[in-house]
Order: sequence, then C-alpha cells, then structure tokens
Amino acid sequence: MTLQEASGADFSADRVYRRLLWRRWDESLPWLCMIMLNPSKAGAVESDPTVTRQIERAKRLNCGGLLVTNAFDLVATDPREMKRHPKPNTLENDEAIFEAVHRTVGSGGTVIAAWGKDGAHRGRDKFIGEMLCGVCQLHALAVTKEGQPGHPLYIGYDVKPFPWPVIEGAK
Repeated sequence: MTLQEASGADFSADRVYRRLLWRRWDESLPWLCMIMLNPSKAGAVESDPTVTRQIERAKRLNCGGLLVTNAFDLVATDPREMKRHPKPNTLENDEAIFEAVHRTVGSGGTVIAAWGKDGAHRGRDKFIGEMLCGVCQLHALAVTKEGQPGHPLYIGYDVKPFPWPVIEGAK
C-alpha cells in the first residue's frame, strides 16, 4: 500500500467499493486507524462528517494521519442497504484492513474498532478479530449494548481509546 499523497481513497474501478481512505498531515507522528462499518462516498478530497470528526480526533490523540477502513467495503449511506446487498465485502477489503493495521502498528499508532452494532453482520466482527489476533490490540471508544465497539461520530473528543477484546467481548 503506497500512500504518496497527503489525502486519498482507494475505490474499486466502478466505485461500488471503497477499501481505504487516508489523510496525512505530519509524517513524524503515528497513524490512527479506524475500522468502521461501511464507507460513504467520501474520497481523496471530499470528507464526510464522520471523517472530519475523526481527523480532529486523530490530531487530539497526537497522531499525524488517519487511515479509515471498514468492516464492509460496499459504499452505502445506510447500513440496511449494506446488509441487503449480496456482496457487501470483498477480499481486497480484508487485505486493505490488514495492511492499514500493519502500517499503523509500525508507526506506533492505535487501531480503533468502531463499527457499531451492525459489525456482527455475517460474523465480520469475529473474522476481523481473528485476522488481527497477534497483530495488534484493538481499541474502542465505547461499547454498544450488543458488546460491539461504538461508532465514533457522536462520541466526544475527551473519550480516550481503551483496549477492546474482540473475540471474548463480542456477542
């Protein structure tokens, strides 16, 4: 994964899937990697409210960049649409998550799981937890009543990431 530009996004050729979105403002500081639910249409230049808030969160956590991956890479603004889709995730997405996490860990950064209650759809929470077992400690900003890591959009900046045990804590 080569991230030459200060901001960018990796979409499928038909823009149905987005595997990665990044913003980089200080190469001397570590990355913050957020694994959320499913991507919006935000791209190389344009950001949505979630990305904008997570850039600010990354800065407040003393990170120099944000890597956004998703449990599912289907571009959809509504989780119900993603859940109805016959193929909401691709193999390329799993590879992008793994590479983004490795880049983050290598920089000394933090990986935050933030997919909300729908991350358990099709067992993605457990799959991602198993894929990253031994690679990094996943963190969360909140935990839903279902035991999933909370989505970060409305979580205050004063909330610090805490270790989140994917396999043991997920329902």
